[in-house]
Amino acid sequence: MSFWRMTLREIQHRAVRTGLTVLSVALGTAAVISVALTSSTVRMAQSSMFAALVGKTDFIITAEGGASFDADLLPSVAQVSGVRVAVPTVQRSTLLYVGDKRAKTQILGVDSEVDQLVRDYEVVVGEMPSSGSALALDERFAKSMGMELGSEVKLLTRSGLQAWKVAALLRHQGASSLSQGGVLYGPLRTVQSQFRIRQKLDRIEVLRDQEGDRDRVRESIAEILPVGIGVKAPAQDNQMADQTIRAAELGLTLATAFALMIAVFTIFNTFQMVVGERRRQLGILRAIGATRKQIEGFVMREALMLGAIGTVVGSLVGVVGAFFLVRATSQVLQTGMPDPQVHWWPFALAVVFGLGISWAGAFLPARRAGMLSPAEAMQVVIASEMRGSSWRWPALGGLLVALGGGLHLGCFLELLSMKWTIAASVSILVGIVFLLPLIVEPTSRCVQRLIRPLLGVESGLAHRQLLRHRSRTAMTASVLFIAISTGIGLGLTIMDNIRDVDVWCSRALVGDFFVRATMPDMSTGRSADLSDAVGEELRAMEGVEKVTPLRFVSARSGENSVIVVIRKYQEADAVYFDVVDGKTEEIGAGLANGEVAIGSVLSERLKIHRGDVLPMETLSGVREYRIAGVVNDYIAGGLTVYMDRGAAEVAFQVEGQDAYIVDAMPDRASEVESRVQALCEAEGLLFQSNADLVEMIRSMSRGVNAGLWGLLALGSAIASFGLVNTLSMNIIEQTREIGLLRVVAMTRAQVRRMIVSQALLLGIVGFVPGALMGGVIAYLINLSTYTATGHDVELVLRPWFFLSSIALAMIMAVAASLIPAERAARIHLKTALGYE
Repeated sequence: MSFWRMTLREIQHRAVRTGLTVLSVALGTAAVISVALTSSTVRMAQSSMFAALVGKTDFIITAEGGASFDADLLPSVAQVSGVRVAVPTVQRSTLLYVGDKRAKTQILGVDSEVDQLVRDYEVVVGEMPSSGSALALDERFAKSMGMELGSEVKLLTRSGLQAWKVAALLRHQGASSLSQGGVLYGPLRTVQSQFRIRQKLDRIEVLRDQEGDRDRVRESIAEILPVGIGVKAPAQDNQMADQTIRAAELGLTLATAFALMIAVFTIFNTFQMVVGERRRQLGILRAIGATRKQIEGFVMREALMLGAIGTVVGSLVGVVGAFFLVRATSQVLQTGMPDPQVHWWPFALAVVFGLGISWAGAFLPARRAGMLSPAEAMQVVIASEMRGSSWRWPALGGLLVALGGGLHLGCFLELLSMKWTIAASVSILVGIVFLLPLIVEPTSRCVQRLIRPLLGVESGLAHRQLLRHRSRTAMTASVLFIAISTGIGLGLTIMDNIRDVDVWCSRALVGDFFVRATMPDMSTGRSADLSDAVGEELRAMEGVEKVTPLRFVSARSGENSVIVVIRKYQEADAVYFDVVDGKTEEIGAGLANGEVAIGSVLSERLKIHRGDVLPMETLSGVREYRIAGVVNDYIAGGLTVYMDRGAAEVAFQVEGQDAYIVDAMPDRASEVESRVQALCEAEGLLFQSNADLVEMIRSMSRGVNAGLWGLLALGSAIASFGLVNTLSMNIIEQTREIGLLRVVAMTRAQVRRMIVSQALLLGIVGFVPGALMGGVIAYLINLSTYTATGHDVELVLRPWFFLSSIALAMIMAVAASLIPAERAARIHLKTALGYE
């Protein structure tokens, strides 16, 4: 007996059902691969850029707040016992112009004689520049920008646009070779001069002797350093980037978990129907000698074969999805990202999940098929289907709901990691699915009475037919329940977060025009400096009412990296914040008096609030600043501190500007806009109106949100296919009954109404409780993720969204019933009466 041949024949015979199962598996595996590849690519890009900038360094000497410090310190460090070499470095963000192309990049001012001792690169052609306006860069980056040895380029510096010449092309080694962002190398003195930091360094990179004890050397260096300057081992520190992408990763992982759950229940439902449809065939096989193990293997073999096909399809789709998500993440972080690096482990994970969900979905139906006796198999409807599930499943459902609620409570109280939020949500949903059979009969009866005036006696026949197959009806309702509850839950969460960003934009991004060299890199907080002359030209323009300079510097508060947003505050000014704790006027007055305002994410992480003190490491040591208020903020993932310019100059010796906010006089906005835009074009700067900046911020999250909506749309499509499957199976088993009803004068229109009534009953039983549960899921997600993101996003219950979701779902249910209804109406009477 060839079970493989039978399996292949059944797969070919039921093309729609086969496609549904494959699509279910493909959706789950595609989500797994897309999220895994995106996460690994982002982490790899951060690591490779870090390796390119730091290389083989043992220790890094830096000043607090990212301030520059006197280069006179270099000889003292080089003379410390155990130090092999001390390498001076200046690092600045800049814009590179090559013809019509431009790129945001980092330039390192280095001493060419010793720099290669601490960084992994080799000179491919040319020589490392030691003087003049000459630079070296990676050969791949040069090729992408259309540069070659001897090419002339321009760099944006604090002295304006300056001409440079390519003197050498490099090839990076090791981890730094993966970095696709351009890192430029220029002579130390030239970079110091053009960026106006003469006799200053940003860091000293130390390489110790091999025989030198690491801890002893570090302690010896620390002893000679002045207050405000420290030495530490190089450690990748991307807390701001991590915070920015954490919520996106959590959302994508949650959507992936929901997609996998939908796939498992869809496969389970499908194979429950497969066993029901082939029950007589399986009974005949048992009667002629097939063992229970062979019958179970027959069903499992088909499931795993479809799972393997779905895994292959999902893997291909997942790679494409990863490219899309990486581009979206690149926009969010405002930094270049390499293309996703395809490794074996996401595909191994996809195989585990793809075959795993196929096995999980088909296991119980296969056991059920193996347990059928030949006598049971010959019955039209077996007793277990009419009884439905036993009390054990609802009891297990209650335990799962309680467990999920406890996990959510643990996450809210910060007793558990936020990763448990996903398990908690899945646990609650699965638990309610197990409880759903308890309400199938009473809900179906109530709905049938409501639609009876519209659909007549056909609705009663539909109700009875659904109750003849309670298990299948409950399972299909469960798939519909999961689809709409996850859709509404994540949909509300997405819309609430978009609303929160919009509110922040309207309150915090106040100004007519914004001038900057580049957008700040969220992984480092760095941005290219503006020349001092730009501010003077802006202030001298006719029609300009006010020019507000902004500066962003990196700082630390304990173990946390923060971005300090610096501007000049005056008590009379109207300070615009999306205030969480405090009053706008009090925050403005506090900032003018040397206090600070902090982002809500930082407040939640450090557990400090308005009136508390924030310790920060400054050039004069650790200083404590009173917190004037807590504000909602999306800059640098919300790890922000707002500080007055005067206080920041004392703490961090702040120099230069990152951006200017330009306010025009009333009725002269268009005139000022054209003048500021002309200045930016002449100086190679980035010009944005308020509307442009708001739209850019909204577009950053649009890609990730589109990915979430896409997963939800696919889940809904799978649910509708599941409904088609159930109705089709009901029609097959009702073939004889439909024939008899036609004989006693039931019209084709009445047959169609009966099948549509079944779809409406199933839809309402699954969709209405699912819609209500969607609101609960959204509330639990917002409540639990607050401790992870620090953004207290208000849950807005949108009646129109609930009603439109239910209406759309019901339209899908009715549409899914049209083909089965037409098939039932056209059953040939002779065939129907002879059906067994």
